Amino acid sequence: MNIDANNTQIDLAPGLIEFLPERRLVVITIKPVKINAEDVELLKSTARKLINVHQQLMYILFDIRKIKGFTKDGRDAFSKDKTPMGRSAGILVGFGISRIVANFMLGLNKPPYPIRAFRIRKKLWIG
Repeated sequence: MNIDANNTQIDLAPGLIEFLPERRLVVITIKPVKINAEDVELLKSTARKLINVHQQLMYILFDIRKIKGFTKDGRDAFSKDKTPMGRSAGILVGFGISRIVANFMLGLNKPPYPIRAFRIRKKLWIG
């Protein structure tokens, strides 16, 4: 995939990646799918390419309100990445499965950078 400085949105099968330069924020909105390791790698590699093009350390927001599930290999791929995608990250959750997934991401499968879950987008502490 070719990414240039004019890309502000990239639509992928597992989710939409948006770049908000004025807030130094990359938003990864997960579609209503069950996320596996391949999906995680696609989302992370694409987000990293977008960040590298803009040459800024970004904040990351994972909007998982519509997620249908997260496989064990997907959780492992998310947490075992030793290179942070950004300065810190937030997880925007709704009710039900997204909250359960967020608990896994924050507890058992915690990534190596600061991350916190939120229910209301206005209360985000990133960006």
